[in-house]
Amino acid sequence: CCGWYCIYTFWNIHAHRSRDMKSYRRSALGISVLTLLSRIGGYIRDNLMARYLGTSHEADAFYIAFLIPNMLRRLVGEGSLTVTFIPVYTQWRQKDEDEGKRFASIAFTNFFYILLVITVLGILLAPILIRILAPGFLIVPGKYHLAVRLTQYMFPFIFWIGLAALSLALLNSHRIFLWPAAMPIFFNATVITIVLLFVHRFKHPSTAFAIGVVAGGALQFLLQTPYIRKIGFRIRFLPVFSHPGIQEMFRLMIPGFFSVGIAQINMAVGQVYASTLGEGAVSSLYYAGRIQELTIGVIAVAISTVLLPKLSHEVSLGKLNEYRRSMSDGFDWVLLWSLPATLGLLLYKDPIIHTLFEYGRFSAHSRALAVSALTWFALGVPAYCLNKVFIPGFYARKDMWTPVQASFVSMVGYVLGLTYFVPRYHVAGIAMSNACAAWLQIGYLSTMFHVKSAGLEWKYIFIRSIPTFGALILMVSIVFGIESFHPFVHGGHMIQRILELGWRIGLGGVIYFSGYMLLKKFVEE
Repeated sequence: CCGWYCIYTFWNIHAHRSRDMKSYRRSALGISVLTLLSRIGGYIRDNLMARYLGTSHEADAFYIAFLIPNMLRRLVGEGSLTVTFIPVYTQWRQKDEDEGKRFASIAFTNFFYILLVITVLGILLAPILIRILAPGFLIVPGKYHLAVRLTQYMFPFIFWIGLAALSLALLNSHRIFLWPAAMPIFFNATVITIVLLFVHRFKHPSTAFAIGVVAGGALQFLLQTPYIRKIGFRIRFLPVFSHPGIQEMFRLMIPGFFSVGIAQINMAVGQVYASTLGEGAVSSLYYAGRIQELTIGVIAVAISTVLLPKLSHEVSLGKLNEYRRSMSDGFDWVLLWSLPATLGLLLYKDPIIHTLFEYGRFSAHSRALAVSALTWFALGVPAYCLNKVFIPGFYARKDMWTPVQASFVSMVGYVLGLTYFVPRYHVAGIAMSNACAAWLQIGYLSTMFHVKSAGLEWKYIFIRSIPTFGALILMVSIVFGIESFHPFVHGGHMIQRILELGWRIGLGGVIYFSGYMLLKKFVEE
């Protein structure tokens, strides 16, 4: 709800801007609403995982198994594929509509075979992958073999989700944002349905989750095909690697592949460390990370989705001033949301974990592990959100190597952080390293954007941010006063916990937005 109101406020603040910008903001608003709905479904899914798996050895095995195809999804699918397809396809469409459709058909064909080969190799090489990513599993009887089996079950997910990501890129290029953004809702609904129907039929409950993941991935692709036909596109098998558009796309994918790949290497290295920290380390990082992803996803993913086509269009027309203003708008928007979200997570990290996950096999010890990680994940939220603004800005200019350099800087910082923090702080040390790496990356990106694109409109951003920081100070002061007189009480059933946490978060949101609106009027005057 706070995310929705932030977006609504952003719309009102900038209502004087062009009709085209308003159209993109409406699209971002719709995406944010759908993202929030998908996150609710994701919470229900994760709640079921917490109930049936907790932070047990089986939970660790499942999360490592799901990590591998999910990493490849970000690497091959949503990561490098989407951001390279949109600018190239837009360029070919501007030249000739029919040639653009032919390019899209060739892209679908080529990636169909690439994803199929990756899936088969993943199933065959699963034992080796688990040995590399989770060496600590080998010393626990049955844990390694369960992780291998679950990995093999879930690897077809990369095939389906890769095709779904390419479909999403095609639809976004035609300014169709809302239906593709709704796909995660159907994914979560599929997983939840299969788990509720079949979880008690398997010796290991994680098997039902694995089947649901693959079925949900397939559904995401199949549900987008009617809209693909609606825009006049037909998927035809045209395996042509010599097409100049395909060659350009693969050329652009190389740095994108490295950029996203480095981030996935960071994740993998963190899981290697976690697998050696004992039972519950891997799964507690997952639960804390899911809450971090919620705060990032509601706003940052939406603005990133609509920014790339808009920025690509502005760059192609040479409208560099509008390009800089769009980037500044995105930066302002992210601050408006991410800063109160970060403070909210820090203030209520323990009640949030307790309310969302502490049921069934998820114990107080599990909560303590997850809270220690969430503290530091929260501090990285603004940096990750700002990355969703800067990276599309470079991609729109077909500058794929600067994000690679930034990712490399973050990787070095992450590895050094793991070496220093993990021996001292264990699970929390991994999250500390994650946050430090995120801020190093955004520091490098902002510096290079200033060098290559004359920077953001900082005066514009500063003026727009005055109400944000003033409202934050007001919110924190009042919330601290409330907590000192009426602290959160643990225990009770789910509804009691939700109500207890809900009124606190709701009150904080009302204080923040009320203060923001009052200060905004003062600044405008």
